Amino acid sequence: MSPDDFAPLRPHFEGLTSDDEQTRLEASYAILAGLEDKSAETCHKVLERLLKGLASGRKSARIGFSVTLTELLIRLFGPDGANGSQNDLGFPRVMELLHTHTQVTGNVPGQEERDHYLGRLFGLQAILAATVVRYHQNSKAQWKQLLDAIFELARKKSWLREECGWIVYKTLQDSQGSPWGKDLAEVAIDRICASQVARTPEGVAIWLAARSLHPDLLLPEQPWRHQDPLYVKNSTALAQVMRESSSGSGSQGDREDLKLQPKGMWSSRPNFAWTVILKELYAISSKKKRLSFGSFWQEVVDGLLCQCHFTLQGYPADSLPENLFSASASQERKHWGFMLLAIAVQETPRELILAAFSRNLVRCLINQLRDGERYLHRTALKCLKVMQARVERDPETAYEFVFGLTGACGSPLFDGLTKTKTVSTLVATANDVALQRITSMFDRIIQQPLSNETKLTEWHRRALADHLVSAVRSHKLEGSNSWVISVLTLFAKYAYLKPKDSQFEPIPPLSSTSRDMFKAKLSACFAHLMTVKTSFHMNWPFKIIHYLKSEEESGRFDMFMDLDSGIEKVRKSAWKKINRLNKMEKSVDERKVAYLRALKLLYSLVMIQLYNGESDALSVLMDLSVLCDNMQGKNDEGDHNATEVLVELLLGLVSKPSALLRKLAQQVFGALTSELTHSGLQLLFDVLNSKESLAGQQELFEQNPGSDEESEVNNGATMEGNSDASSNGSDSDDVMVDVQEGKQDKTKEDEHGSESDDDHSDDSKTDSEDNVSDTNEEDDEIAKFNAALAGIVGTRQYDQNMTNEDGSSDDDEEDMDDEQMFALDDQMAKIFKERKKITSKKQQNKDAKSNMIDFKNKVLDLLEIYIKKEYSNPLSLALPLPLLTLVRSTTSKQIASRACNLIRDLTQKCKGKETTLLQDPGAAWKLLRDVHGEATKDASRAHATACSQSSLMIVKVLVNSDRGNIKDVVTIYGETQTKWLLGKCRVQPLLFSDFINWSTSFSKQS
Repeated sequence: MSPDDFAPLRPHFEGLTSDDEQTRLEASYAILAGLEDKSAETCHKVLERLLKGLASGRKSARIGFSVTLTELLIRLFGPDGANGSQNDLGFPRVMELLHTHTQVTGNVPGQEERDHYLGRLFGLQAILAATVVRYHQNSKAQWKQLLDAIFELARKKSWLREECGWIVYKTLQDSQGSPWGKDLAEVAIDRICASQVARTPEGVAIWLAARSLHPDLLLPEQPWRHQDPLYVKNSTALAQVMRESSSGSGSQGDREDLKLQPKGMWSSRPNFAWTVILKELYAISSKKKRLSFGSFWQEVVDGLLCQCHFTLQGYPADSLPENLFSASASQERKHWGFMLLAIAVQETPRELILAAFSRNLVRCLINQLRDGERYLHRTALKCLKVMQARVERDPETAYEFVFGLTGACGSPLFDGLTKTKTVSTLVATANDVALQRITSMFDRIIQQPLSNETKLTEWHRRALADHLVSAVRSHKLEGSNSWVISVLTLFAKYAYLKPKDSQFEPIPPLSSTSRDMFKAKLSACFAHLMTVKTSFHMNWPFKIIHYLKSEEESGRFDMFMDLDSGIEKVRKSAWKKINRLNKMEKSVDERKVAYLRALKLLYSLVMIQLYNGESDALSVLMDLSVLCDNMQGKNDEGDHNATEVLVELLLGLVSKPSALLRKLAQQVFGALTSELTHSGLQLLFDVLNSKESLAGQQELFEQNPGSDEESEVNNGATMEGNSDASSNGSDSDDVMVDVQEGKQDKTKEDEHGSESDDDHSDDSKTDSEDNVSDTNEEDDEIAKFNAALAGIVGTRQYDQNMTNEDGSSDDDEEDMDDEQMFALDDQMAKIFKERKKITSKKQQNKDAKSNMIDFKNKVLDLLEIYIKKEYSNPLSLALPLPLLTLVRSTTSKQIASRACNLIRDLTQKCKGKETTLLQDPGAAWKLLRDVHGEATKDASRAHATACSQSSLMIVKVLVNSDRGNIKDVVTIYGETQTKWLLGKCRVQPLLFSDFINWSTSFSKQS
């Protein structure tokens, strides 16, 4: 060989070691291209260089050299192997060279020995691939020699056994559909039996591949009965093989082939044979003589059936096969189990998923998840992430995973025990079909819990109810979702009904705490559903009322709450009117449909409040009955307009600390805005104009100020949303929505922008004055209390001089004896009692102020709805003046800011042709003068800005009605400005500057 032939190729061998795949491929192509028209000696030199490079541990040398070697051998062997024989580079010579260059001789380091054996394996793989591609009549003999070398390497080095098996398995898979594939499979089966590798995980994988690819292949009778590792009677041996167990269980025949050297180290990745078996089981689950997926998992992976079998056969406990999820299993085996679970979760057909869950598995999962320091915590988390990914890909599988984690094998408290949100996430990702099945499954668990312990059962029921509420809140609802009806009826059944037949009673029976919990969950669902704008969002409560009525009439259930005859009469009358409203929806015009639906919604929810035992529900139902009679002309009470009655009812609802009732009032109010009269709006204005004090609360709610007891009761009956919402009670679903809405309101105000420094200084001044006043009052009360004590005891107060006028000390005064001390007891008791009343009174005043502010906030919510829908209504002109008065009179900065924002929203909507219609010009002129009069009562910039905006809105309405009104408008502004210039009033200059700016724009348009 000429040195010049090999020299050009030498630099490219360095490229084969690169970690970059593209660089390796370019180097491989350059070497193969350089061999064209080269001598046999050059080819021999290149072949030897490639075989030597297989044993190199540099970078990615082994991969680059093996790929190039495979391509070179395909060319050398040729279609019939003639080229290689002519060049003395045929199959025997290549095998000899491979053995020579990968032979370990002498005392070499362990890493070098490892590199040589890996090089031999890569070389055998390259030769096998070349012989498969260049099939000829001698191929079977060559395959036999190759497989013997591969399996000899597997027996000699146990850590290479899986890689050796994978090479043969992959070659069988790649030969699918080829004419020589059956011959290769026949040789592979023959050699694994001869090499005693058949009873290894790799042997099982190769056996199943050959059997699956070539069903007509003749297989030996041994070592697997019925020529099938998955035959039911092979399950015990298969379990031992797949777990690579060294226990003494099993017969001698089962163990006779297991003479291989055990693996020297543990692999964190399960053998590839597990995946092969699982895929095979997915397709054969219906065949009786073969293991099903469930049987395989329980016996081979979980070990439940296997343990029972060996126990019955009388094997001692220490000889039982150790399954992957037993309490005594090693961390390594449990790791394998979790990895197999992740594999099964990804690909198992939906109908087989539940078979993978067992008590052992879920127990191990919970134990590893509940503590972040556990050895397998991350592995367990990976399983949960794989479940969630599978459900995202196939939402219908959510039922199987939820059932597996919370059903008989798991715990309804899975999320709480593991400190994760796995079940909640799965439920939130499920589709409608899965949610329907999940709801039915939860119903069964609630009916017959997994535990008979009362307290634990309550926890289980609460956890399941929480998951269902989470599902309602997290899903996008469209139309009448059947699963939502199922959730609501489940809550209603356990909240309000009791079965007549005791055998259908939940075991253990529902406690009052559980029933109250289900009521709260139902209210929480209603509170959310009413915010979801669908064609069905007003019918949910009616469906539940109808369900309760149907179940009661069916004779299977009774109402849990006993109703007296008077309440029962009102309930029946209410039900008739609800049905009548439901029928009227179909016969009235489109304008009235929304109003009737809102009235039906109100009726239905008040009926549910009656079932909840609310004291005011009965009176509200009676008022609604009068309202419906007025609508149908049955009553001639002209003094009480139906709309006014409805507004009064809505105000009563929003005065309660319930997010559900608040949303209900908003829904109904939004439907009747077009029907509102000035008297109806005045009821809202009365609330805004009321004092933010105990006296204002008593006046508004018609309380008796002389009765402290009644005052406390009513104080608790009005809004306590702020204090209630901060409680951490378990049944606070309904109230927590109020807290979230409060945050949203605050965010909404921030979006509108902050007020000027003058506003802050004015508000701070007001707050400071209030605080000083409260402090002074408290000091006065303390002084009076000390004086009363001093008068009884006969001593000076603490802040007086401790000496007499003549300088003498009080130490000379005689001390009181016991009789005198006892005589003071009654008098001191009276003093402290009066002191307690004073403290209680102060707390009442504080609570009353908070309640009134909260009430005004909710009324502003209603006015915001009115402005959005009826800004062009002539009645909207009545809104600015009460809002301006509220801005000036309120002690709450937040209320003032919201009122200003509403005025701004109203004025922004009244632009161009969208201005409010004018019906009564005289009332509009009076309103304009009243607004200017209001502008003179407060010097704050926020109030002045709102007055200016309101004034300009009224001006636009007047001018759009008649452009000649501009003269009178200028006159009114001139009068106000004259008073300001003469010092007769305080007005912010922006009132006039804004008018001038508008005048400039108006003149240009003219």
